[in-house]
Amino acid sequence: MVVVHSLTKLITMSGIKPKLYLIPMGGFGNRMWSYEIAHQINKKFGYPWDIIMDTQFFPEVKYMDFPYVKQGEVKPTPIIKSLDNVDITKDYKIGSYAVKLYSELRGEEYTIDEPITLKDTSLEEEIKLKMKDTIGVHIRRGDVVDALSPNHGAHGIQPIIDDNYYRNVMSEYKDKKFYISTDGTWEEVKWLWEEFDVINDYVKVKTRPKNYVFPFSKVEALDLFHLLHSEVFIMGLSTWSEWLQKQRRYENCKVPPINFK
Repeated sequence: MVVVHSLTKLITMSGIKPKLYLIPMGGFGNRMWSYEIAHQINKKFGYPWDIIMDTQFFPEVKYMDFPYVKQGEVKPTPIIKSLDNVDITKDYKIGSYAVKLYSELRGEEYTIDEPITLKDTSLEEEIKLKMKDTIGVHIRRGDVVDALSPNHGAHGIQPIIDDNYYRNVMSEYKDKKFYISTDGTWEEVKWLWEEFDVINDYVKVKTRPKNYVFPFSKVEALDLFHLLHSEVFIMGLSTWSEWLQKQRRYENCKVPPINFK
């Protein structure tokens, strides 16, 4: 380990660091676990790398600032598959399911070092004030509903949380206002607006990728920060919700009663 720290010191003094490129892996939640794992690997080896987010595959950088990250183009490099033979002087790529760290970092022991921030700092302060006494709710439908079909590849693996769960847990805060974030269709989620005092309008979120690039707009960015700064966060069954739980450092998070198989 002394050798590792000595090499890290030399790299830092040179001012030119090798790169740790993030592999785009699906929707925002999965991409964020790529980011978290890359940061933890970088930290483990004494921060020898610059972590690079390619703006083509990580469109969220337009709206959000990520600690310890730079923007740049992904270059052809080997993927880290084991931490045993990593050379801290070389470039690598890292994804959210690499080196079996995904389950470890999703565990309750994992806490972030520094939270994300909205680039528009004045808007983030407005959101904090608005959400001080408001309950944030994330309801995942989207491709989860597709997976309920017996012909779908994820059938039996990806469960769905019943509407009545949300209805019951939200009723515990019946005197409160709610902010709803969902990828469901209006027909699937309109009951929320009919039964509860919801402060935001329904907006259909685009979840389908185009040319393997998943969309991310200001709608999703604002959803994230409203949920992040809500008084209580009622989570969905999603890596999106899990990542937000970590960003909140587990404070006032209602965890769903089931999990992925």
